[in-house]
This record gives sequence, structure tokens and C-alpha cells, in this order.
Amino acid sequence: MLNIKFADLPTELQAQYDTLSIKQINALSENIFNFNTLKDLTQWLNNAN
Repeated sequence: MLNIKFADLPTELQAQYDTLSIKQINALSENIFNFNTLKDLTQWLNNAN
């Protein structure tokens, strides 16, 4: 999902994604279309953990 939106996902963001719970992944899937940049994703992931 993230690779479709952002093509090459940086390793550190992939690592953060890999630690998300199912509940967090569901929340991410509801919010991903609101993200325009990797910075948006990074902020969301930082707040999720």
C-alpha cells in the first residue's frame, strides 16, 4: 500500500511501519489518502508510536 503511494519507501519508514499493530495499520489505511508527502507519513508514524 505504501509503496504504491510513495514508490520507494525509505528503510527507516518501512521499519516503523513493520512495528505497527493491526489497529494502527487499519488507522493508517483510513488516513493514507490524506498524505501528500513522505513528511506527512513520517509525522503520522511518529505520532502512532
